Amino acid sequence: MLSILCCVIFVLIPIVGIPLSIIGYIYDKNRNSIVYSLILGTILGIFAYNFIPLKSYDLYRHHLVFWQLSDTSIHYFIKNINNFDLELFPMIYTYIISFFHNVNLLQFFIVTLGYTIIFGIIYDYRKKTNISTFAFVIISLISFFGFNALNFISGLWFYIAMLVFLLALYLDYYCNYNKKVCYIMYVGTLFMHTSMFFVFLILLVYKLCGNKLNLRSLFICVLIFIVPVYLLRILSSIFNFSFLNNINWLLNIYFDNNNVMFRFYSGTAFVIEIIKLFLSLLFIYMNRKNEKLKNVNGLIILITVCTIIMMFNSIVMIRFIMLIQLLVIPNLIEYFSKIKRNNLWILIGLVFVMLFFMLFFYNIMSQQNFGDITRVFTRSLLSMF
Repeated sequence: MLSILCCVIFVLIPIVGIPLSIIGYIYDKNRNSIVYSLILGTILGIFAYNFIPLKSYDLYRHHLVFWQLSDTSIHYFIKNINNFDLELFPMIYTYIISFFHNVNLLQFFIVTLGYTIIFGIIYDYRKKTNISTFAFVIISLISFFGFNALNFISGLWFYIAMLVFLLALYLDYYCNYNKKVCYIMYVGTLFMHTSMFFVFLILLVYKLCGNKLNLRSLFICVLIFIVPVYLLRILSSIFNFSFLNNINWLLNIYFDNNNVMFRFYSGTAFVIEIIKLFLSLLFIYMNRKNEKLKNVNGLIILITVCTIIMMFNSIVMIRFIMLIQLLVIPNLIEYFSKIKRNNLWILIGLVFVMLFFMLFFYNIMSQQNFGDITRVFTRSLLSMF
């Protein structure tokens, strides 16, 4: 009942509904609704709505496609759907949103959905443990500050594909949800962003190996992600087949260490991502005896190994550390649920929050002018009055 009340107040008076929703998210003992997660996701969606992308951002390119489609007939769209510079699902979504002639809705709904998934998973897994309110707040903050909001807003489709994949894994392994639905979600992410083939193949190998991390699953993944990269390049140079040329084009995007993403990840950002990976693996190690987490943790380690292997071909693959970090959320909750509230652990919790807080704002400041961020924040607040 309280969640519905917060939702109504948020719709009518957003500036009042926001603090009430945050309080409800933290203290509502019923814990039987994801309404709070949706409200928190909507708040961040409002900030995304007011975001104006730089020309170097993927979002700017998505906006150009949006305006291309805004006056396009359905017949022309279906006939030329493969000629636009987007994957299938983003293409259909962009075309539907173009009917509203409001380009900012493009990022609003995606960011709202993405953060609803993150907060929803944290909120739901909370019910499976005896975690304290304090620890729950700490984990929510760590997850929020550790997830690069600017990259999400400016990139959109890789991040939402990753979050849908995360939700599918959560429903599959922690909720014993309908397997057909989970597999549809897994496959659906492939049509959101091409790079999801990377984790999809790892998941497929892991399931075929009985959801176990062993030498066989590691060996198969190594073969999959090392041999084809070089073999496909050789074949595309010998045979002039269009599908081979398309695959080679994709490889050049993700394995060309002269691209923009390489230059970004080759500096301090690389160190930040490695720190995130180290902390994620640390919590997996702390929960090594937890049978409930065993299957997913094996998958996380397999993804980590493959990511590190692929980084030798292209440092761009380091962005999959974000998926690893999100997959570790249940490990965080399990670990903190065993810790009693005292000054020592409060201090440690605050250290974690501040660490991710600094990483979060470093990522923002390194890519976007502070004045631009301030204007987005101001416009978003004013729109809530």
